[in-house]
Amino acid sequence: MEESLAEQPDFYWALLLHAKILRWLGRAAWLPTLERAVAAGAPENFGAAYELASHRLMHGDVPGAAPLVERALQDVERSEAKIWYFGGLTLLEALVRLASGDLARADRSFLRAFEFRRDTDETPLVWPLEPPRRGPSVLLEYRDLYRTMRLAGIDYEAELAKLPDDTTVLEIGAMDGVRFDPLRRFLTE
Repeated sequence: MEESLAEQPDFYWALLLHAKILRWLGRAAWLPTLERAVAAGAPENFGAAYELASHRLMHGDVPGAAPLVERALQDVERSEAKIWYFGGLTLLEALVRLASGDLARADRSFLRAFEFRRDTDETPLVWPLEPPRRGPSVLLEYRDLYRTMRLAGIDYEAELAKLPDDTTVLEIGAMDGVRFDPLRRFLTE
């Protein structure tokens, strides 16, 4: 009988997807599986490197994340998947540089991430990386603002209540516009 793809020790895509499923299920085996995906050495393993570097940075392991980010950025440059990973990897690069205290290069990486893709995931900005404060930094100012806003939260209903009654809203998404939808009062048929 043929060996399944997930059981093959070096099949990158199966390992990456298996690791993501295990993480989603809350299984501890996701991390070793992800590490195997990175070690598989596939030219497109920057996706697994991004996931592993994110995990390491989130837990303060900058030395463990830095080489993953550096190599993944080199690999993603030559890939058709650059659109999906370059912004996130560049943001991780900014955080690695921030943790090392290199604020100028951190700022450049931070700005490059969002110049490349405006919808780069900002979640890493709340991770517990505290660099020495050595002067002004766009990244630090933005991170501090982002953390403050994220902790404060937004009362969606209260914000919608501030809109005038004649506000026009275009709702795009999976909501049916009726159940659990605070935008309902602004929608017209």
